[in-house]
Amino acid sequence: MTTKYIHFKVAIPVDQKTEIRHALHSGVDSISIRLKPEDQTGGDVISLTQTQVNKLKKAYELNKGATINISKTQIKRNLKIVG
Repeated sequence: MTTKYIHFKVAIPVDQKTEIRHALHSGVDSISIRLKPEDQTGGDVISLTQTQVNKLKKAYELNKGATINISKTQIKRNLKIVG
């Protein structure tokens, strides 16, 4: 079964981009990134699963942040956001 990814627009802080870049080069299986309510509008487009999108939307509706786990495959798919 193939996982369907959705392009979701957020503002990923520089420290989180650095963490994603490091994870890609170190070969870890997954990472967790924390997005604050103010990160919901931004220019970074990230590929997420429907479950991850739902989690972020629910947190944003409550004006809260959320932590999402990004898999190794997603790290590779999201290379363009980390440069």
